Amino acid sequence: MRNIRDRGITLIVLVITIIILLILAGISISSLTGSGLFGKANEAKVKSIFSGVKEEFELYKMSKFAEDINFESGTLNAGKENLSYNGKVQEGNIYSILRNLNKEYENSFEIIKGELIFSSQDKDELEWALEMGMKINPYIIIDGELMSSDTNLMLMDENTGTIVIPENVTKIGAGAFRDVIGLRTIVIPKTVKEIGDNAFSGNPTLENVTIEEGVEKIGAYAFQDCSNLERIHMADSISVVGQYCFQNCKKLVEINIPVSLKVIPLRMLSTCTSLTEINIPEGITEIQDLAFESSINIKTIIIPSTVTKILRSTF
Repeated sequence: MRNIRDRGITLIVLVITIIILLILAGISISSLTGSGLFGKANEAKVKSIFSGVKEEFELYKMSKFAEDINFESGTLNAGKENLSYNGKVQEGNIYSILRNLNKEYENSFEIIKGELIFSSQDKDELEWALEMGMKINPYIIIDGELMSSDTNLMLMDENTGTIVIPENVTKIGAGAFRDVIGLRTIVIPKTVKEIGDNAFSGNPTLENVTIEEGVEKIGAYAFQDCSNLERIHMADSISVVGQYCFQNCKKLVEINIPVSLKVIPLRMLSTCTSLTEINIPEGITEIQDLAFESSINIKTIIIPSTVTKILRSTF
C-alpha cells in the first residue's frame, strides 16, 4: 500500500516539476524574443543600417554642394530607376547615392524633393525610422492605388484626426480606410481620380470630408454607415457616384451635389436623418429608386427641369 502511495506522490511531483519547467521555459523564450534580448538586438541592427543610410545620404548632398554651389538639395529625387536634381535628369539612381545599402532594404528607400523616405509595413521599423528623423511611407501603393492596410493611419495627426493622402495616389482603393477608428477629417487631393468601393465605410469617427476638384468618381458604399459624418464637400468634377454612397450617415447636415453628375443613384442619401435641404443642380437627368428613402427631415428639395426620370420610391 505504501509503494502505491509513494508512486502516486512521485508522479504528482513529476507533473508539477514538468509544469514549472514549462513555465520557466516560456519565460526564458519571451525574454529572448519580442521585446526581449533578440528583439533588442534586431532593433540595434536595423537602427545601425538606418544610420548608415542617413550618413550616405548626407555625404552625397555635401559632395554635390562641393561640386556645384548652385545645387539645390530640395530638388533631389531618386528611385530605383531615376535620379534628378536642379530640374535635370542625371545618370544613376538611388543606389548611386546609397552605395552600401543593405540588400534587405534595397526596395525600401526613395528620395522625394530632398527628403529621404523609408517605406515599410513593419510598424516597429517605421517607428525606429521616425526616431532617427526619417520620413516614412507606411502605405501600399500599387500603380497609383492606395491599398487597404493596417498601417494606413500611421501618418494621421492624432490631435486633429487629420490625414494627408500622398500626391502619388491616383485611386483610394476598395476598403482602404474601412472601419478605422480615429480618423476625423480627410481631404482628398486633386491628384486622386477615384475613390473606391467601401473606401471609408463604417468609419465611426469621420466628421468632415473635402474632395478637391479633379476627383472624378466615388464608388459604391464609399461613406456608408459613417455615423458621425457631418459635412462633405464634393468637387464639381465628380461625374459618377456609386449606389448607397452616403446611406445611414445620420448626422450629415451639409452636402452638395456635383454639377457633373447625371444620375443620383440608388439609396445615395437614404436614412440621412439630419438632412433638411437638398439642392439638385441643373444637369441631373435621373433620380433612382430610394435615393432619399427614410431621410425624414428633408424640408426643402429643389429639382431642376433637366430631371426627366424620378422613380416612384425615390422619397
